Amino acid sequence: MRLLYVLSAAGFALFLSGVYSARTTQPQKRTERRSLRSYSGALLDLNAASVDELRAVDGLADFAERILDERPFRTKIDLLERMIVPDAVYNEIKDRITVRHAA
Repeated sequence: MRLLYVLSAAGFALFLSGVYSARTTQPQKRTERRSLRSYSGALLDLNAASVDELRAVDGLADFAERILDERPFRTKIDLLERMIVPDAVYNEIKDRITVRHAA
């Protein structure tokens, strides 16, 4: 029984030290994060892209307005599951798109 008290006290002490250090350390400054769409070779977020950005992706020009109508997406495979784009188009673009979720 004594061992249980000692282990409990040690665990509680470790927990408190972690809480204390988390509160006393300075938070890191946030750096400006550039949008992934702002430079070439980046992934295009299907939930945030404009119709012009979707049309600029080879293979998506014909499906851009339908993609806007079907938002929000949970995953990029939703393009296939909802029959928005054919398999061949999806296989062409899957490495150039992503789906982010609002926090």
